[in-house]
Amino acid sequence: MLRRLTSLVLLPAAALVGCTSDDTAGTDTATSTGGSASTSTTSTSGGTSAGTSGGSSGSGSVSETGTGSSGTTSGGTTSGTTSGGPTSGTTSGDTSGSTAVTVTDCTSSTTAAPQICAPASKSCFDDSSYQVCDDDGLAWGAPVDCAENEGCYDGECLPLCELVKQEPSSVGCSFFANRMDNLYANQPDSLIVGNVSTSLTAKVQLYFVPNGMAAEQPVGAPIDVPPSGTYTFTMDNAQIESVTTLRKGGVYRVESSLPIVAYLHSPIGSQATNDASMLLPEHALTGNYIVSSYPGTFPTHYPSYFTAIATEDGTTLNFLAGIATAGGGGVPALAKGQATDVAMSRYDTLNVVVSVNYTDLSGTIISADKPVWVAGATECGNVPMYPTTYCDHLEEVSIPLEYWGDTYVGAHAPQRGSETFYWRVYSGDDGVTISTSPQQPGFPKMLNKGEYYQF
Repeated sequence: MLRRLTSLVLLPAAALVGCTSDDTAGTDTATSTGGSASTSTTSTSGGTSAGTSGGSSGSGSVSETGTGSSGTTSGGTTSGTTSGGPTSGTTSGDTSGSTAVTVTDCTSSTTAAPQICAPASKSCFDDSSYQVCDDDGLAWGAPVDCAENEGCYDGECLPLCELVKQEPSSVGCSFFANRMDNLYANQPDSLIVGNVSTSLTAKVQLYFVPNGMAAEQPVGAPIDVPPSGTYTFTMDNAQIESVTTLRKGGVYRVESSLPIVAYLHSPIGSQATNDASMLLPEHALTGNYIVSSYPGTFPTHYPSYFTAIATEDGTTLNFLAGIATAGGGGVPALAKGQATDVAMSRYDTLNVVVSVNYTDLSGTIISADKPVWVAGATECGNVPMYPTTYCDHLEEVSIPLEYWGDTYVGAHAPQRGSETFYWRVYSGDDGVTISTSPQQPGFPKMLNKGEYYQF
């Protein structure tokens, strides 16, 4: 931008020189009577000034001359040349109060379009392709497909088994499982996997760690599970029978080449005393849980219990008993509210049962310094709790506290005869106030960590 020189009269001319947008040469002259001064300015756009070989797309000249009054400036003779880029200018003459200014015309200046992306940055176009920002940042390039077994996350193609680790869910590529303590020890449990892909075949391998061992072994050959298909594995290792113990090995793990879901059925074929639970993938496990169980209601000791599996060596698991627990296998007996630490290695299994029949281990707080797999269960019980000739196995793989929420919808199961449905609300922290909509008897209810309310 051209600055004002000796008077406001220059400003319109300066505007013409600084912002001319045509391609023709032009000269503007302003004359006034004033101080003894002389100024000459030359502007060239798109080429070179006079005296320089080469084409010129436009030039302009402004001169201002004044004579008169007192006050003079004197000096020697000055010659100067400014060059750079497509514009150069030369000013020479007596500098008695003269100022030389070189102005670059804005004939090539336009308002730039705003960038919509950082040049060369990447963004996911959809779940299986990405796009790259153009060099000028004004548009995205055409989508680029990821490899067959990859998906897009944050602008990068990742193997699908790595991609599912970015967000916690029940979908994964590695799952731990355990044969649960059920009423009928001669009926094996089942591990069912489902391929979530609608176009790719998953290769799935079941592994087993024998009792007393610390290394897993493949069970048979890998299984090809077709798109949207399922496969049922059998887990027939001996169950831990109604006791507290720390067992080395004895666990199962399933691994897939593609993301899958997995479910534990204990057992799958029985018409009586069976239950099932959704499994969580290894990458979604943490060290923080609250056990949900139910009292055993059969006169024989078919207890409420929890099972925990260590996924890493050097794990310390602490549990604070929600009710009195039995001791065994190096694990001490605890009164309600007492806690103990248990040192575990990968594939170790901790099983803890109540010490008194008809009591409930629910509300037991588990805190481990490394990820563990936890399930709360009852060998055989009834809801509501009452002694009877028959009972059912109950189990639920525990959800880590990190994934708990504060709003839930309780969907009613289909009505069967005159049976009553029961809900339990567990508190994951101290001082939690729980309310319902529509209002239910007993609410609002304030609970502390590990406490629960059944209604």
